[in-house]
Amino acid sequence: MIDTQSFFESRAKSSTILDPDELITEIQVPRPQEGNRQAYLKFTLRKPVDFAIASVASVIMEKDGICKDVRIVLGGVAPKPIRALTAEEVIKDGPIDEDRAIRAAEQAVKTARPLGKNEYKVQIAKTLVKRSLLEDNC
Repeated sequence: MIDTQSFFESRAKSSTILDPDELITEIQVPRPQEGNRQAYLKFTLRKPVDFAIASVASVIMEKDGICKDVRIVLGGVAPKPIRALTAEEVIKDGPIDEDRAIRAAEQAVKTARPLGKNEYKVQIAKTLVKRSLLEDNC
């Protein structure tokens, strides 16, 4: 079994560790703990089924209004999905409010070095991170 962080890889002809003659036969997704909030938000130019220009997935473990743990992953902004560890640190061990969500969003893209024609993705990713953290009904 391979975890998702090890599965994705930047290679010339592929974005995963799979060889051309291999395929995925099973995916195991752990059941979220009771009370966790999850979100997957994506920005597309046309239909919702289109390839995402940028996306964010987040899981928030919250107790008594305090974020106990969080995972934030950005998609479409690099050759493989990237975990926003510095953004997670901003949110962890405190309430998730507008100010913290904005600071986390800024941290999520702080080290972004987009190519010239992809600069717009930074602002999109930042907005998606903020929204995913503030959504109540994810």
